[in-house]
Amino acid sequence: MIKVLISIFLCLSKIAFSQLEDLRLILPVGHTDAITEIKISHNGQYIATANTVYAYFGGNMDDPTDHNVIIWNTRGIPLHVLPHDQELSDISGFSYDDSLIQTIDEEYVYVWNVGNGKLVKKYDLSSLNEIGELKS
Repeated sequence: MIKVLISIFLCLSKIAFSQLEDLRLILPVGHTDAITEIKISHNGQYIATANTVYAYFGGNMDDPTDHNVIIWNTRGIPLHVLPHDQELSDISGFSYDDSLIQTIDEEYVYVWNVGNGKLVKKYDLSSLNEIGELKS
């Protein structure tokens, strides 16, 4: 019985180690500053990364130089760079169908098309009420 258990253990160990050989660490190289925020689409096909202001807790609050959100595929290939003129505050997230992503900087809310990286809509934060709806 012990020989059988040892054989099973060795077999499973070989399988586990053979799968580890296929693992690779892919580092995103598209940013010029630290990546402080990551969002993953609902379907798991897209990853959005950014350097956001709110990630700095105490200490140095210098202006991050990277004001871009980058959309990546799961193989680590950048698909789109979503440029912003100011410090990013947040990547709000992907829409339920993953076709859109919302980002926020100090003055605007942006809605981007995930498929082509184009800006769909830009809202001035002063035109929104407390719950994020357009003021009448």
